[in-house]
Amino acid sequence: HGVYFLNWMVMVRMCLERGIRRLHAGETTYVTKTRLGCRLERSWIYFRHRNPLINIGFRMFGPMFAIDKSDPECKGGWNTIANNTRLYTPADTTIQTINADTLYSFIGLDLRDEPVVITVPQVEKERYYGCSLFDLWGFCEMLGTRTTGNDAAGFMIYGPGWKGKTPKGIKKAFRMETTLGTAAFRTQLFNPGDIENVKKVQAGYKVQTLSAFLGQRVALALR
Repeated sequence: HGVYFLNWMVMVRMCLERGIRRLHAGETTYVTKTRLGCRLERSWIYFRHRNPLINIGFRMFGPMFAIDKSDPECKGGWNTIANNTRLYTPADTTIQTINADTLYSFIGLDLRDEPVVITVPQVEKERYYGCSLFDLWGFCEMLGTRTTGNDAAGFMIYGPGWKGKTPKGIKKAFRMETTLGTAAFRTQLFNPGDIENVKKVQAGYKVQTLSAFLGQRVALALR
């Protein structure tokens, strides 16, 4: 790690000495790089083949490579929810310290274009549920039994550049410091025979873009 940070300092010094105003830090280790002062910016990879027929194939199948679906820890695409309908075991490594009395649900949050709305159902008073929000810095917010209650509600998650207003139907808006993040639900399981009831609660968790939630296109208000 020492060599990594030393290399950073050398690159920054070279840029300062040569009057280079912009340093591209690459597409990995976002948390570390943002702590070193980097700013996340959306980028695109453009590819083109001489054969126009092959280009049609690129357009059709290119999006399939946006997420590494071969990764066994992959939970799904951006802004979609993945419900785990079984208890975790030591073989599961997504959560370092797993719970034996909750089922998990995960959302990969992409806030680059617009906010995302998470909708939760009415959850019985006796049952705990919580949804932890993580940006690329780490834990940032919490919604659920202890903070927002067990009533059915909608919550808006927005990134650092969003300048729009919170619409009607949103109980609370949460700000993230980065435009990519994660939402992790935990829903209480009272006993092994309670699992079908937990699945019903999980089925009520919804995620959609703000445009989809409102039923109309949202004007981009990111800058």
